Amino acid sequence: DIIHTNAESFHTFLKSEGYEYLIFEIGSIKLWNVQNVSNEAAIPEVEKLLNSLVDSGKFTPVQQIKDGGFVFKVN
Repeated sequence: DIIHTNAESFHTFLKSEGYEYLIFEIGSIKLWNVQNVSNEAAIPEVEKLLNSLVDSGKFTPVQQIKDGGFVFKVN
């Protein structure tokens, strides 16, 4: 339930499962659509989540994906 998580919980889950990288691409907005959130409403939520990942210091952006998205290293 990525929509209702925070950077700390997300990081804990990824580390416990052995993930080293997180790929977040623009198609992830579809997750919000499944929860009946419009694209217009989802975009600020996506930006908020991405900013929280970076601001937490637990994820380092390593690459921007052409046509929208990012690859993060899980610190």
